[in-house]
Amino acid sequence: MLAAVPEPPPALDTESVVAGRQEVSRVLDALATCSPTARKVFGLVYAPGGTAAEAAREMGLSLQRVRQILCETRHHIRRFLQEKP
Repeated sequence: MLAAVPEPPPALDTESVVAGRQEVSRVLDALATCSPTARKVFGLVYAPGGTAAEAAREMGLSLQRVRQILCETRHHIRRFLQEKP
């Protein structure tokens, strides 16, 4: 019996890669228009291994406040992306 050899992941086409990078760039542009606190919270939570609880401890905020900031920041980013093509 032969061991199963995993199939390589499908190659991304250049157009998809460029579109993905443009989307990330737009999200970063939106984030740049947020308050310094919102940017810091967002960065802490979305860093590898980051959590809202860790961000709350590091920033001296309540967990509820961190969650509220994240909700407001994500809403702002979505609105920014809809307004700017």
